[in-house]
Amino acid sequence: MHRSSGPLPLEVDRKFVLSGYVYSHSQLLLRSGRTGYDKGEYLAHDSVYDVLFKDVGAVVVSDSYRPLRISVASGEERRAVESVLGRGLDERTLFRLRGAESSGYVLAGAVYWLDDPAGSVEGPSALIT
Repeated sequence: MHRSSGPLPLEVDRKFVLSGYVYSHSQLLLRSGRTGYDKGEYLAHDSVYDVLFKDVGAVVVSDSYRPLRISVASGEERRAVESVLGRGLDERTLFRLRGAESSGYVLAGAVYWLDDPAGSVEGPSALIT
C-alpha cells in the first residue's frame, strides 16, 4: 500500500469518480475502483486508488475524471476563483483537477492519495481517519 502527499502534479491514468464529501470533517474523496466502464470500454485494475482532500473550503468538481491530473492552480486561476466566490481563499491551496473531458477545483489544506491493492469500494477508504 502506497500512501502519499508528495509533489504535484499527480497524474493517474484511471477513471475517478466523486465518491463522497463529509461536511463535518471537510473531506472530499475521489475513487477509482477495481472495475468499471468509460465510454463503453471495460476497465480493470489490481487495486483501488483513492484521492482524499482534507480541510476543504470550496469545491467545483465534475462527476468523473479520466485520466486524473492534480496540480496547484496558477495565480490567475486563484484570482478567478476568488472573484467567483466573492472572497479570498485564505491559506489553503487551490488544487486544479483535469481529465480528458472534465475539469474542476478543490480548495483544501492538503491532498493525499493511496494505491491500495487490498482496498475495496464496498468499504471506507483507508485514508479517512
